[in-house]
Amino acid sequence: MIESKSKKINNSLPTSRHSGQVSLEKLLKKNIELNEKIYESCQKTEKYIHFVKAFNIFKFIIIFIPIILGVLYVIPLLGGFMDMYKDLFTNVGEATGILNAMKDVQGINGL
Repeated sequence: MIESKSKKINNSLPTSRHSGQVSLEKLLKKNIELNEKIYESCQKTEKYIHFVKAFNIFKFIIIFIPIILGVLYVIPLLGGFMDMYKDLFTNVGEATGILNAMKDVQGINGL
């Protein structure tokens, strides 16, 4: 009875050298196809990265260059504006001195 049991043969393994070579060729072809797809995907990703870099440079030019030019244009205008009101700011210091003097006078009078 023990001898009547048949041995199971794994059919997934090639039984001859020729069939093994055919399966290797199939695997190589499949591998090449997959590598080509991966390569195409990598090229698309690389193009996208270059596009993003170029777009970031474009954003920098569109946003920051006008701001920098605006600041450079406004500085001389603010200088003229500050000259007009320079006397007002210097008088503020004198006004605080007068207020302190008035507080001293009030302190002397006992108010």
